[in-house]
Amino acid sequence: MPHTVRISDEEMKIVREAAKTHSRSIAKQVEHWLRLGRATERSSNFSFERVELALKAQLSIDELTGEEQEAYMEKFNERMSNFTPEIEAAYAKLGDEARAVGYFEDEI
Repeated sequence: MPHTVRISDEEMKIVREAAKTHSRSIAKQVEHWLRLGRATERSSNFSFERVELALKAQLSIDELTGEEQEAYMEKFNERMSNFTPEIEAAYAKLGDEARAVGYFEDEI
């Protein structure tokens, strides 16, 4: 029995391109990626828990496997793109403080 799932326009464009590249229907491409995602989650070389720990700065990204680092970067970029104006203002203020990462005294 088919089911309807909402996918963002951006992701749908990626699905369409991959489906065309691999000569699959859109549904078959999504099912393929679903199976890959499930296999990744079950893999002994991949742990979403470790990725979440790294995102919380409780584990170094250097300690993650290559696959975990890829997932980390995807999640990190996703979270960075969802900043509210208040968060952006707080980071801008922090960046202006001495000793902040990226702060150079000779640029004052």
